[in-house]
Order: sequence, then structure tokens, then C-alpha cells
Amino acid sequence: MNSQKGMATLLVTVMLVVVSLLFSLASYKNVFYQIKRTQNEVEERQLHWRAEGGLECAIALNNHTPSLGVTGQPYDTCDTNELTLTATLLTGTQYLITSTFQKDRGQTTLYKKIKTNPRTTGAIQAISDLKLVGSYTIKPDVDGPLPDGKFKCVSVRYGANFFARGSVKVNDPETNGPYPGFSGQCGVDYATDTYAALNTWDADINAQDTPPAANGALELDFVKDLNMNPFESFFYKSRDEIAEVKSEFTVITGSVEATDEVNSAGVIVTAKRCDSKIKQAFEGTAGSPPTDKVWVEGNCDLVNGAGLNGLPSEPRILVVENGVMSVNGAAVFDGVIYHLFNSGIAPTADMTAAWSGVTSNVGMLPADMVKGVYFQNGSFRPSGGLVLDTRGGLSILNSGFDLTFVGGLNPNTPPQSVYWVEGSWNDI
Repeated sequence: MNSQKGMATLLVTVMLVVVSLLFSLASYKNVFYQIKRTQNEVEERQLHWRAEGGLECAIALNNHTPSLGVTGQPYDTCDTNELTLTATLLTGTQYLITSTFQKDRGQTTLYKKIKTNPRTTGAIQAISDLKLVGSYTIKPDVDGPLPDGKFKCVSVRYGANFFARGSVKVNDPETNGPYPGFSGQCGVDYATDTYAALNTWDADINAQDTPPAANGALELDFVKDLNMNPFESFFYKSRDEIAEVKSEFTVITGSVEATDEVNSAGVIVTAKRCDSKIKQAFEGTAGSPPTDKVWVEGNCDLVNGAGLNGLPSEPRILVVENGVMSVNGAAVFDGVIYHLFNSGIAPTADMTAAWSGVTSNVGMLPADMVKGVYFQNGSFRPSGGLVLDTRGGLSILNSGFDLTFVGGLNPNTPPQSVYWVEGSWNDI
């Protein structure tokens, strides 16, 4: 009996040891699983943070070299071959940055939207009344992509009355024209092509009545925008800060005198011609350094604009402030023409007296001189764009030209290139 009792005790002990061993094995398997799971989570978070580091590198690149554009940045410099960064245009100012980090057995892909400073689009922009007379061929600006991969082209953006007589043919934008890296086509409804003559006002060309509705020939690349604010969009400052804006320019006084003069050396000069004064300011005279920004105060008769033709093909801005502006010729200006009344409205109810002495307004109707503040005859064309910030006035293009819009001819650099779009990533 005593030996049997010992056997029972031994058997119970063995069973307890076996059960304990089974529990230990089960516990070890669970611990091993937890260890592997922890390792996987650590690896996943490492992939995540490396991918997020790619996003941070992307915005740093854009802020360091904004002139390259969001799609033109050297994203391959951000990390090794394990990181892939791409930028896709969503709208005219919004892009999607995709960051994918792949290593060994896993990968993580993160997305973030970034937005550039808003820019008012349009090869020609006007908050004055705008009258377009003649035959025009335009390679326009763009305002973002369409679902089919083509683009919303913008030839003319206007914020008041628009009159047109003649014809308009809009081609696809210039490669790299709207911005660096651009290559695309206008959407089917965003490229005006007036096979028949375009006429949006009464047959009586002298009539100053309210403009009738367009005849349906204009497509969506002619944009009516009652809320456009070209000053803030262009200079990145409010109108109250005009003195600060102006301090970055070489300021000269305008002129409507076109008479040649003979200097002390007996050489004929054209110092009184507005285009010659502008050219001298751009090139630098009397010890002044060359500049890419000239600000003209008062009336400016460019005559035939010949002085502007001789300038090097470099980005530049010409602002004419608080005066009428006129040109009659075929000059090409590689830059932006910005016509401004700093009060935002025409200075008087009748501008006729301001046109006294101007010689280049050939063909301008007396009735148009009442509100007229800008007039061009011939094929004068600013390739960087024409901005007519003269609310209450009338701008007249009595021309025929081929205008190829190139946004890179504007030397203005946005104060901040890009920033994250709130809500598209952790904002805390």
C-alpha cells in the first residue's frame, strides 16, 4: 500500500509538471507572437516616419527653390533609392505629394496636399472695361487640370464690361509657358476659336451703351471674375502697402513728349520719349545699376515702342501708375506690363484732357477718350502678361497679334512658395 501511494503521488506530480510544461509552451508561443508583432509595429512605424520625412523634405525643397515649380523639384535628392517622391497637379495652385518608403518586406505610402500662393490667372487681366478689336492668336495661361487630363485655359480674365470685335484663335499653351514643367492642352470648352467674326456690341461702334450679351462664340477661357484682385495677386501685398512695393522699383516720371533732342555732343537722343526713358532705366544710366523693375509715374506715350524692342530677353516688370498709357507699333516686351491707378478708379469723370499731346493713340475714338486710360494700336505684345488694374477706366486693344504667355517672364518671387493644406495630414 505504501508503494502504491508513492506511485500515485509520483503520477500526480508528473501530470502537474506536464501541464505546467504545456502552459509554458503556450505562453512561450504567445510571447513569441507578441515579440514578432512588436517588431513588425516598430518596422511599420520606421517606414511611416521615413515616408513622412520624405514629405517634410519635399516642402523644404519647394521653399528653397520656388522658381523650379512644385513638379520640377529634384525630389531624388531627399533620400536613398528606398524613398520615392512624386508631385501631381490637382488644381492651379494645389498639388498632391506622394511619399513611398520601401525596405525589405514592407512599404508605406503617405499623401499630403500642398498649396502655392494663389495667382490670378490670365494672359490678359482687366478690372477696367476692356475692348478687344482686331484679330488675335493666343497661347494662354492655365487654371488647373480637368478630369480628362487637359487644362482649364485662361486667355482673358475680366472684372467689368467686355467688348469684342474681330476674331480670336486660342491655341494650346506654350510648353513651360504657364509655369515651369507645364506640358498640356486646353480642354475642348476652354479654347475660343471664332471661325466667324466676333461682335459683342452694337453695330454703332461709337455707342457707349451697356454691352449686349456675347454672341456665343467665346469659350470658357474668357473668364468673368467680379472678385479678382490683381494687385494682391501680383505683388503679394495689399494696396495699403503700395509704398513698400514701389520701393523695389526704379521710379521715373512719365512723358508724352516724342520730340528728339540734340545733346551737347551733337548726337540726336530721345530722352523725352517714354519708351526711351524706360529703356534707360532698365539698362541703368548715370551710374544707376540695371534693374528688372521700372515704375513710371504719370502719363506714358510709348510712341512705337521701339526702345523696348532693344532690351535683352529677360524677365522684367513695367508699371505705369496714375496716367494714360498708349503705344502704336509692333514692339515685343519680354515681361509684364502692369497699368495701375492706385486709387482703384479713374481719377476724373472725363479723361479727354489727359490724352493731349499723346501721338500714339492713332484711331482712338473721341468717345473712348472719356473713360479711356489705355490704348494700343498695332501688334505690341507683352509676353509675360498684360494687367489692367484701372477700375472705372476703359482699356482698348485695337490690335492684331500673336501672344504667347510665358509666366516665367515675371521676376516677382512669392514670399512663401508652398504650405501644407490643413486637414490633409496631422496638423498638430
